[in-house]
Amino acid sequence: MHNLHPAVSNWAAWQIAKALGTSARGGLARFECIQPTYSLVKRQAEVEILPLAQAEQMGVISYSPLGSGLLALAPAISACACGPAGAQ
Repeated sequence: MHNLHPAVSNWAAWQIAKALGTSARGGLARFECIQPTYSLVKRQAEVEILPLAQAEQMGVISYSPLGSGLLALAPAISACACGPAGAQ
């Protein structure tokens, strides 16, 4: 069985670039998609991963867009702090 569309998750940009070179030299299927963690809290992918993906025409499917729940709690916390107790 052959993997026609390999992808990587949680790799550094240098690791992806090295793997792309290795697959090109060996005539192997190239990596087609990158899965980095990316949210308003963790935006490191913007520095190297996203530019690499754009330059190499790779897909990006991020995970943890709510910052591991940190961003999901923000509206609930502000809603609890509004108005007098028991007010709706």
